[in-house]
Amino acid sequence: MTNQEKAVNMYQNGYSCAQAVMGSLCEQLGMKFDEGVKIASPYCGGIAGTKDICGAVNAAILLISLKHGYSDAGNDEAKKAQNEIVKKFLEYFKEQNGSIHCRDIFTCDEDKKTKCPAAIMSAVKYIEENIF
Repeated sequence: MTNQEKAVNMYQNGYSCAQAVMGSLCEQLGMKFDEGVKIASPYCGGIAGTKDICGAVNAAILLISLKHGYSDAGNDEAKKAQNEIVKKFLEYFKEQNGSIHCRDIFTCDEDKKTKCPAAIMSAVKYIEENIF
């Protein structure tokens, strides 16, 4: 099973979009599965159900930070580099899904059945191809 398939399977079995993206990839970046899905849990439905920024986007950004994050608050170069990586992802995601906001990606339950899995797969694909 590919990571994209794993993520969609997780989503179809009750995990949120954020948890599906995080859970399908976090172990490859050194985080335990349980920790990954817990950390991603509040991002469901566009951050706590507000339909703001898509949970798949938030989880992908968390994964990017696991790989390219910084811990030295004074390292401006690291901050700039991480921000550029995130901006490239956001551009890609918006191009693939029309928006980075949950409320724009799906507008009804029928949309959610097809558009959320597509958004999840695009986030996982980007991380696999550009972050690993």
